[in-house]
Amino acid sequence: MIILLNKFQKTLMVLLVSHFLSLPTYSDTLNNPNVLPLNSDTLNEFGLIIFHNNITKSDSIKESRGTEFKCPENKLMIGMEHSGDENGNTKYKCAGLFALSNNEFIKSQNVIITPNEAFERPIKESNNIENLCTHPTHVMLGRRHSGDENGSTSILCGRLHVLFTVSDELEIPVQLEYRSLGFKPAMRQSRFNDECLDNGSFMIGRHHKGDENGYTKIKCGTLNADL
Repeated sequence: MIILLNKFQKTLMVLLVSHFLSLPTYSDTLNNPNVLPLNSDTLNEFGLIIFHNNITKSDSIKESRGTEFKCPENKLMIGMEHSGDENGNTKYKCAGLFALSNNEFIKSQNVIITPNEAFERPIKESNNIENLCTHPTHVMLGRRHSGDENGSTSILCGRLHVLFTVSDELEIPVQLEYRSLGFKPAMRQSRFNDECLDNGSFMIGRHHKGDENGYTKIKCGTLNADL
């Protein structure tokens, strides 16, 4: 007898076989970027759609003081705003990710955001350098800047996983790979206010050139398929 499987069933079968053969723990999956990756197209086969959840905005931060900002637990950065020069105020917008699935094989799904242990290597943003997470599947969770436009900036990055509950006895942790939406249009830094809101998106980097009169733009990514 020949059993024909659709794309989703094949993907689920790979996950189940991998789970039972290697028995990876959740900790193993977090520490191994190559364990069971799913991209936005594959997630679409699971009937999975990602939404923002519990959006929050930070208090004002004076960038020149070198204040370190991190999104609250299990949240990532979706936007930021700044007014004035290096002595002006910066605010960050963060959100959790909420997943819905209409797939009959999945009982529940939970998106988990895990920060890296350290900030990325500092760069001088005014030199027209893109400030992105060094790992191509990591997303922005925080930022730190010290001094004026010639000061150093570093970002905090993290990983995305979804915990699929297939049965009362079986949960499968899967690393998620986002799809880049590219940079949004640039705005003057002295009155910058932008965010990633379309299609459940989030920040994966930013780019700035010059001083507060120079231009800044943010780069967005999404876990959702191209609709």
